[in-house]
Amino acid sequence: MAGYISHRPFSTSITEAWLKAKDLPIAPIYHVENSLDKLPILKYLKADAYVDDKYETYLLCQSNE
Repeated sequence: MAGYISHRPFSTSITEAWLKAKDLPIAPIYHVENSLDKLPILKYLKADAYVDDKYETYLLCQSNE
């Protein structure tokens, strides 16, 4: 399963519009309060891969698999 996990301070509708403008695939969007909240969603999605624009968040999620 795929999805977008965002810590951006924008509404889902703004994020959806941005993804559409960038021609990115449609998938569920999950907004989180802090970076640590991304890990449970990754586990729920059973993600095989993970990309994050903040290196520290990527490392945090990799170390807590």
